[in-house]
Amino acid sequence: VSLVSLEKAAEGEDEEAETSFGPATDVQTKKQESEPTGRHNFLLAACFEHGTPEQQASLFNALVKHLPQLVATKSQNAVAVEMVRRLDSNSRSIIYKVLTTDEEGKTLPLAKVAADVRRSMVLRALIEARSEVIPDADMKKLLSEATALADDPVATIVLQRVLEYGTDAMRASLFASTTPHIRTLALHPIGTYFIQQLIESIDDDKKRGEIGHLVVKAVGDLKEGLSVAAGSRVMQKVIAYVEDKDIRSLVKSLTGFDSDDH
Repeated sequence: VSLVSLEKAAEGEDEEAETSFGPATDVQTKKQESEPTGRHNFLLAACFEHGTPEQQASLFNALVKHLPQLVATKSQNAVAVEMVRRLDSNSRSIIYKVLTTDEEGKTLPLAKVAADVRRSMVLRALIEARSEVIPDADMKKLLSEATALADDPVATIVLQRVLEYGTDAMRASLFASTTPHIRTLALHPIGTYFIQQLIESIDDDKKRGEIGHLVVKAVGDLKEGLSVAAGSRVMQKVIAYVEDKDIRSLVKSLTGFDSDDH
């Protein structure tokens, strides 16, 4: 397959015209106008996944002008994600620059990228690759807004990736900025997943114990708190990951029952 053909594929062009099956309905027309769909996206993604470094570099150079479309279009997002996973830091830097630039050429805050259902996929890939192309200032700004982002259904996944793949300093920053708000997040239908990941990811028994006590305070009345799905899930994580001595303390604070006596 020639690079010219692959470049046309990124633009959604076929070398041969498609067979016409009659005019599209109004609904189909509106859908096509609102979201362009490039063809052969899985082929392009597979080229990055299985190609040699030389082939990957050549294909990236052929498609680089289409990056604004690749990072922001649902049907072509998978190509940009594979680029991030397979290419070097120089190419990732170019992708990051495009990712954080809007259609008018203005810089997008990383928090806005994290909350965008399409761009966030590429950002998550950068985080999973432990890429150093994200400037420290951008990441610190994102982490400082973690409480507001943790209950967003799209952005919370980005924060969870930071907990899983980020540095100890990033995890500590998320711990410091979100634990004062555990009462709100632990019982929130979306925020609870962030707190669960926080409990799993913090590799510090003292901090886990602290989170456990904060969760218990957030859940409040045991029967009422555990009747809420979010409260039940986060308590299961506390029991699974917090040390036994802290569990005994939690049981006593919840029930007044001292497990050491029995």
